[in-house]
Amino acid sequence: MRIAAVTHNQASSALLFLYRAVQRTERVVATLLDGAGLRLLEALRLRVKDVDLERRDITVRSGKSDRDRVTMLAEPALAALRRQLERVRTRHARDLARAAGWVELPPSVGRKSPGAGRDPCRRLGFTAQQ
Repeated sequence: MRIAAVTHNQASSALLFLYRAVQRTERVVATLLDGAGLRLLEALRLRVKDVDLERRDITVRSGKSDRDRVTMLAEPALAALRRQLERVRTRHARDLARAAGWVELPPSVGRKSPGAGRDPCRRLGFTAQQ
């Protein structure tokens, strides 16, 4: 079904208002759809390592036509991502303190990068020591 851009923008704004003001929850995926131009599956498949906060861009892997692309982050999406990454970093540190928060990797990866199963992304300040 095709709708006018104005109708789409109004519906998107209404949903963002509902979640932010009425339910007082932040919808990072909705912010990425609007503020970074991601498609729904691209936003849901987003990995921490594909986000570059310094350059303010996201690398979308295997997007439409199975191609990679880079998209820019708008200021609202950047702020929402920073808050989400901080929440994830805090949760990850808490999980590590409880002897959780790790994934089992294939032996070849474990030999090449010891500790990679506990380290989500060094570039964004996510380390097992924090």
